[in-house]
Amino acid sequence: MSSVRSFLTAFGDEISTELEEQLSELKAHGIQGLDLRTVFGKNVSQLTDAEADQVSETCSAHGLHIHAIGSPVNKVAFTPETPAQELDKLARVIAVAKRVGTRRIRIFSPETDKQDGGAGWDEVAMTLRPQVELAAREDMVLMHENDGTYFGAFPGNCQRLLAEFAGPNLKAVYDPGNAQMIGTSTMSDWFPWLLPYLDSIHVKDARRDVQKFVYAGQGDGEFVELFRFLKTSGWQGPLTLEPHANMHAEGGYLSGRKNFADAVAAIHTVLDQAGFTL
Repeated sequence: MSSVRSFLTAFGDEISTELEEQLSELKAHGIQGLDLRTVFGKNVSQLTDAEADQVSETCSAHGLHIHAIGSPVNKVAFTPETPAQELDKLARVIAVAKRVGTRRIRIFSPETDKQDGGAGWDEVAMTLRPQVELAAREDMVLMHENDGTYFGAFPGNCQRLLAEFAGPNLKAVYDPGNAQMIGTSTMSDWFPWLLPYLDSIHVKDARRDVQKFVYAGQGDGEFVELFRFLKTSGWQGPLTLEPHANMHAEGGYLSGRKNFADAVAAIHTVLDQAGFTL
């Protein structure tokens, strides 16, 4: 378990497309870290060295740190070219991560044919193995997210993946909202087996019946039960806000300032109900 107290971070591009506005709003809500995903109209994997340096300098000027890189690595359907292509993408993301001063990089596992139930393991393993080896050489921590249609979104697949590759350079980030979108249960399907691998939580909930992301505690993600369990287990780690309040509307990830403020209020309500202290 981590000895570090839990704290809030957030994907800044949920707030605004403008970096300055992202950082000002984070600071206004007492959020300590930025998860860098999109800035200057670019995905983080496309930033130049100069742009990465500018992000780092701007964050420092606001008294904030970059908690993690929200990379798109492995968010693809598997093809024979995937292992080499995604390894090259990861190498670039690592270069950006070093320039902005973080060791944490969010990744996925590729989508494969008929993957629910474990089919596609060989393709996923040949993709991840060189990435974990690269992360070890570069002293980076890859954080695997259970996202929607990808291999590791399914609990059994994710458990196999982590049993094989987890360690100092690969950990898990759990997203309750993503789990609900494919009909899996936070407490029955994911915990407690996930706990030994858990680095952080992405704060996003969802309602299964309407397939819509909602604020923490307002969907089927069992947020209060989860944080009561984490408190009892002595787990402490980063909680990263990712509301996706406008996910099914024009604007993509962009939740906007009002929705983001509501998302902050919602997670504080959940934590108060669970007795989980930041």
